[in-house]
Amino acid sequence: MNSIQTITSTSGNYVANIYPDESDNSPREFDNLGRVVSTVRNYISNDKCNVYATDYESSVELEAAIRKQYDIAIIIPFYAYIHSGIKLGLEPFGCRWDSGLAGFIFATKEDIRNNFGVKNVTQKLINHTKDILESEIKELDQYLTGDVYGYEIIDVRTEEHIESCWGFYGIDYVEEEVNQILNRIDKDLFTQAA
Repeated sequence: MNSIQTITSTSGNYVANIYPDESDNSPREFDNLGRVVSTVRNYISNDKCNVYATDYESSVELEAAIRKQYDIAIIIPFYAYIHSGIKLGLEPFGCRWDSGLAGFIFATKEDIRNNFGVKNVTQKLINHTKDILESEIKELDQYLTGDVYGYEIIDVRTEEHIESCWGFYGIDYVEEEVNQILNRIDKDLFTQAA
């Protein structure tokens, strides 16, 4: 496996290799707040929802069916650009041939109550839930586009495998984590030497 990036500690004693994470685990298999209804079933399956896009003629009918079946606190449409792969977004892509509505992500009032351990669903909680649902779509996009990584840290003096971790969504996130670990290792070395 070839690393896409190597970061060296300031001491030069440790190297972190960053690799694409080719795991088959969709982030929709994790414990998510949102529920998904997909119109692009080849790429995204319905998640915690038994309303199916194929049963409706339009997105308006689909959204109405979701609202009829569930006590919706918030529902957000999301979009896909499909051309030699798929890209998700929260705004339409503008290509009338290869893009369009990919589905809806939503949370019920009961989902919010259970997730946050509250009795009353306030507007502040709904706004917070909106941010979470948007993050869930961004994470799903990162999974579908291969923007998921892992790292291994090696002691270059002994070639010993020090640490590894996988499942970082976004290159910036894994780089930040690796830099923090390398800084911590260097600090520990300095403390031990003193």
